[in-house]
Amino acid sequence: NFYNKLRRSLLDKKPNGAHLAVSKLQREWPSFSGGSVTLVTQNIDDLHEKAGSSDVIHMHGALLCARCECCGASWRQERDTFPKMPCPKCGKIGGVRPDIVFFEEMPHDMELIEKALAKCDLFLAVGTSGVVYPAAGFCRFAKSVGATCLEFNLKKSAVASDFDAGFYGKASETLPKFVDGLLSGKGLEI
Repeated sequence: NFYNKLRRSLLDKKPNGAHLAVSKLQREWPSFSGGSVTLVTQNIDDLHEKAGSSDVIHMHGALLCARCECCGASWRQERDTFPKMPCPKCGKIGGVRPDIVFFEEMPHDMELIEKALAKCDLFLAVGTSGVVYPAAGFCRFAKSVGATCLEFNLKKSAVASDFDAGFYGKASETLPKFVDGLLSGKGLEI
């Protein structure tokens, strides 16, 4: 089916320069600044993990995971799923599905995301249209607690005016330059 084909296609995908830059920021920012980096993604792939990032919050789920609708268990699932597949935890049949958020379902880990936003001092939005809520409102939330908010996108998003600055072009080019500059003490510039 569609999700099995999509899952198989992810297995060979490689992270780009933006994924690698985020991983570098997550690794090096704590010793540079004493702060931490919370990584929230709307993407359902595992490219951040392949780039070396840890503790990734997949608010729209992860296609390489499956979930049981009967007991709520979630697990890594690289192989195909099928309608009569039993849940490895509860054993019930017929409730296994991709662990992704479908339309009109609540995104994962919203409480955790809101806690991170509440203590945020620098917010980066990378490669987003700015039209999918609740993520489209994260910048305003971060600004309300005093965070500097930066947008990295091919072009201005629908919520570009909410940001303090925007860096436009391929994120695989702009984000690595920004992260290198930030970690070398040059500040919030490219």
